[in-house]
Amino acid sequence: MTNIKYFYMLKEFPEEKKQILITLKKASSHISKIEEMVNEDKYCIEIIQQMKAVHGLIHSAMDKTLELHLTSCFKEGMKSGTEIRRKRLIGEVIQVTKINNQ
Repeated sequence: MTNIKYFYMLKEFPEEKKQILITLKKASSHISKIEEMVNEDKYCIEIIQQMKAVHGLIHSAMDKTLELHLTSCFKEGMKSGTEIRRKRLIGEVIQVTKINNQ
């Protein structure tokens, strides 16, 4: 097993971390409301609109987290990592970027 050092830099950005958590809590609250709407057999379009709102919130949190990752974890890993580690970091970013763009 490879000993890989990861950089956990969200703690270095307390205000951004707080905003990400607020956004995720909003999404969680929306999901609870959507579950109620489904249980109450609300109109499908209204449910879908709420789902789109959750999707937007999650996307926003993902974008901010990725931005922080690139400016901290990724940057530090690229400076201090081996060639194998740098390739792995690049692969991770490519993978999550593909997911984020879906």
